[in-house]
Amino acid sequence: SPKYIGDPINAVKIFNEKEADELIVIDIDASVNNVEPNYELIAKLAAECRMPLCYGGGIKTAEQASRIIDLGVEKISISSAAINETA
Repeated sequence: SPKYIGDPINAVKIFNEKEADELIVIDIDASVNNVEPNYELIAKLAAECRMPLCYGGGIKTAEQASRIIDLGVEKISISSAAINETA
């Protein structure tokens, strides 16, 4: 069962202070629930993040991936979309 662990922007600030090498954010519910990535949240995360940022979850098209990169994310992670494409 999901548990709320805090504001994601605050978590990014903590990782900034700890000088983390990279941050990977995966929205595991996005693909399961067949919803678009939360572009507003992704933009906020990218603006706050002081390290390379990777985002995954709900990315099913090249257009979505491009939009996320345009928001300031350095890498994207895909899984189910890649599997569905090869099946």
